[in-house]
Amino acid sequence: MALYRNVTDRGVKKPLDITGHIQNKMLKKNIGDLRRLGADISNSRFKDMDIGSDKVMQQYIKELVTFLESYDFSRLDQRLANVQFSAALNTAKEMDEKAKELGINPISKLLGDIIKDVKKRDDSSARQELSLINKKRNAILVKLGRNKI
Repeated sequence: MALYRNVTDRGVKKPLDITGHIQNKMLKKNIGDLRRLGADISNSRFKDMDIGSDKVMQQYIKELVTFLESYDFSRLDQRLANVQFSAALNTAKEMDEKAKELGINPISKLLGDIIKDVKKRDDSSARQELSLINKKRNAILVKLGRNKI
């Protein structure tokens, strides 16, 4: 059943296009869900842009998914497993910078803890922190309709 506009054109009722409205509501719902999980667009590099804009929200979600699905997390895990502290430290610092840029505060805090652990050469604690990050990543990706990692 189609919705119709109140205004007619030459006596013919035209269907009301609600797909844009529904898409906007879905984006705002996703942004709200992401905030509850700790990924906040208003704390990201997008904060100075029009956050209510569909294009800005879509770009934020795209960059967020790209970061969360990146190989960097696996690479950090491999470097911690192989006790390559210097490489792990560099990777964790790069990831922390990107997480802060995207406003993912819980992941950024955990990456900061990993950096501290790597500096102390405590690989087991760093790997535990990384497992917490992976749980948070999965929760965010599932909320966005992506498959678990």
